[in-house]
Amino acid sequence: MMKRFLHTILTLLIALAFIGGCSTMQKVPGVSKITGSNKKSDDGLYRKVPASMRADVKEAQFDLKRAKANANLAEEKLKLSAMRKEREILKNKYAKYNKSLAGVLVKKADIWVEIQNWKPSTIRIWAIRKTTSSALRI
Repeated sequence: MMKRFLHTILTLLIALAFIGGCSTMQKVPGVSKITGSNKKSDDGLYRKVPASMRADVKEAQFDLKRAKANANLAEEKLKLSAMRKEREILKNKYAKYNKSLAGVLVKKADIWVEIQNWKPSTIRIWAIRKTTSSALRI
């Protein structure tokens, strides 16, 4: 029983130490929350770098810009390839429409040729065939 009581008190003291330590750390001057890159502090830090080492920083900044440009270029290439794929699909549909149009034009030309070669006797034969086939359907 006593062991359990001491264990509970020790746990509470450790918890209070952590909570108290965290709350006092916020009040310490010079300690601030890290909120991302600050241009002023970057410039201040850059001025502290010796001149002999600044070339490496400039090279790294250039590499970063080049990497961002390459990433943007890759995104644009991806968009372009998607557009090209869509264009090919549309070209395929257009070719199918042209094929069906060609079929309709061939039928139209066949009908036009039949009209040009029309003879009254062929119409009668056609009409007789039509009526007999209609009679057979009924």
